[in-house]
Amino acid sequence: MMDAINLLDYIFGLLARCGKLTLISLGDGDAPIYAERKLRQYGVRLWGRHIIGSEGFAYVRSGQAKWANYLIRGGSPKRAWQKGGVKPKTLVDYVIRIGEGIFRIQ
Repeated sequence: MMDAINLLDYIFGLLARCGKLTLISLGDGDAPIYAERKLRQYGVRLWGRHIIGSEGFAYVRSGQAKWANYLIRGGSPKRAWQKGGVKPKTLVDYVIRIGEGIFRIQ
């Protein structure tokens, strides 16, 4: 179940993408943290993050769902598409970036 902030983030994603979002699994345990970082590095923005049991989920643009799953499952292109990855856009994006800086997640 999503908390209020991620629910608003999901709604923002739906409005920004005209309702064309696909739910993907980010893995369980600590994997969602690293999966999100990798997706961001390769140009995939996430919305509506939430946890069910120990597994993390998020919504991505439907057109990027296959690309996102490829990256999460260990696919590794030679270089990132965007220098520095996707820039923060929503409150949740900024909170995650701040958390990465505080806890030095790499």
